[in-house]
Amino acid sequence: MTTNSIIWLHFLSVAVTAKHHNPSILNKDFLARNNIVPDSWEVVETITTPPVSIIKYSNGVVWVMDQDNLTITETYDRPFQENADSMVHDRAILYVKMLPHTPYTALDLNYTASIIHNDPDTWITQQFINTTFHNQNIIMQPRFIINVNNAVLNINFRAGNMTRKKNTGKCVVVNCNVHYDQMLNSDALQTKISEWRSNKDMVFSNIVNMMEAY
Repeated sequence: MTTNSIIWLHFLSVAVTAKHHNPSILNKDFLARNNIVPDSWEVVETITTPPVSIIKYSNGVVWVMDQDNLTITETYDRPFQENADSMVHDRAILYVKMLPHTPYTALDLNYTASIIHNDPDTWITQQFINTTFHNQNIIMQPRFIINVNNAVLNINFRAGNMTRKKNTGKCVVVNCNVHYDQMLNSDALQTKISEWRSNKDMVFSNIVNMMEAY
């Protein structure tokens, strides 16, 4: 596999960890009334309870909150390096700006990508393990941990099936996570979330380097 292989980005998400979120406030009216989510977004499912709340929109954006984590996910479904807007990062910034006194403790910027391959297990093994073991039926799911820009980048490779523009097939799935675990106030969170584009470019560059280097 070479860097000519298209790295496809399926999902983007922002996860904000706090000492105590309040899931009972998360509902479609709260988000729309406070201009966090546009009124034009169509809700297809909503659950609001004290332990967990979920809101799903027809455009593929999903909010999930429990007492520890708020995760906002969007279906991206385009080439990783394509410079497109995100629907979740600005929403996350507006949310933490609205609730500045919540004791936030960590931030994760997540990217789920794939590279098409007809034998992903074999490619992963041959890419990341010594040639001595190539013919021993070893299945790998390697994880790499890299210190970057006051954060930790986690990259995990595994075999799987993913859908690109309604076409599902075998591929190497790449789960990427940029993790900030220091105490973050609302202003610091907003700044880190707003840097999602540069983080996305950094993640893409590291994936390409791993595809070339081993």
